[in-house]
Amino acid sequence: MEYIKTFELNDDSASDVIQSQCNLIFGIARLYGKLEHPKREIRIEYMRQSLIWYEKALDYLKEINQGKYKSALPDFDEHLRIANEMVGLLPMRISQVNAEMS
Repeated sequence: MEYIKTFELNDDSASDVIQSQCNLIFGIARLYGKLEHPKREIRIEYMRQSLIWYEKALDYLKEINQGKYKSALPDFDEHLRIANEMVGLLPMRISQVNAEMS
């Protein structure tokens, strides 16, 4: 993510920054995933936004994995598993909601 690159990480700050970033990205993704609306189109848009944020989480985790601070995120593998799982499942869920209402 571009905005995380605007300042330098060091060994002391990496853990806090990376953990905060992950919490923020996953929190937004979960929030969109939980939003409900009576209109199908709006519900689907919420799901699409959730998917976009899980994709951002996956990209961010891949960046971390390439860098020297992978160990700064204690549950890196769990975050990666969840992001991969949601990126795989949400498109199917969006298709199901579309099919239910058609």
